[in-house]
Amino acid sequence: MAEPAVDTWPRPAARILVADDNALSAELMQDQLESHGYVVDYAADGARALTMAASGAYQVLLLDVNMPVYDGVEVVRRLHEQSPATPVKVIVVTADRFATRHAELSRRGIDGYMTKPVDFDRLNNEISRLLALDHA
Repeated sequence: MAEPAVDTWPRPAARILVADDNALSAELMQDQLESHGYVVDYAADGARALTMAASGAYQVLLLDVNMPVYDGVEVVRRLHEQSPATPVKVIVVTADRFATRHAELSRRGIDGYMTKPVDFDRLNNEISRLLALDHA
């Protein structure tokens, strides 16, 4: 009986940008993601997040909805406007638990939605799901 095929192709560590004006929250996310093998960079506000994301170096953006300069939704809007050919997966993080907000964010090109406090197992699963879409 043949062994089932196992996906063994080497995957480089995905680069993730964490953008959050709450340094403690960002540090917790960064530490958790790095412990799962991701390469993580940090931006403290929306303007810096936009500049970094526009480089095209990131496979996933993890954006706080409420940041100074540009909020997470505005970062996504401007990024799509500036670099429409640069595909990137976006997960927003917010304290807003309302389903109507989730639907609105999906319409704006946002791929995932996490509420604070962040469930790190769920976050890791969501990132894995989004990265798998790129390889499907």
